[in-house]
Amino acid sequence: MNDDTNFEEPLVKVRRRIEELAAMPDDAAHRREIEKLQVRLERLSREIYGNLNPWQKTLVALPGRKPWWPGTPTAPTCSTTSPLC
Repeated sequence: MNDDTNFEEPLVKVRRRIEELAAMPDDAAHRREIEKLQVRLERLSREIYGNLNPWQKTLVALPGRKPWWPGTPTAPTCSTTSPLC
């Protein structure tokens, strides 16, 4: 893949790490690490989405490609009646 299509990869990696830590037993070290990663995720999001080229903006605007966090109300869903699934 080229940079035009994998620009969100750093965000995906940070989100996965947050999910991994959230699944671990709760302790102060994990909470601190999650907080640091959430700050990093916010900074990366602003940096990445604030500097998109026109094609990347188009990719983000396409249905099903908008940034989302799994389990949120805006997360894409797929039904068996949809011709796109």
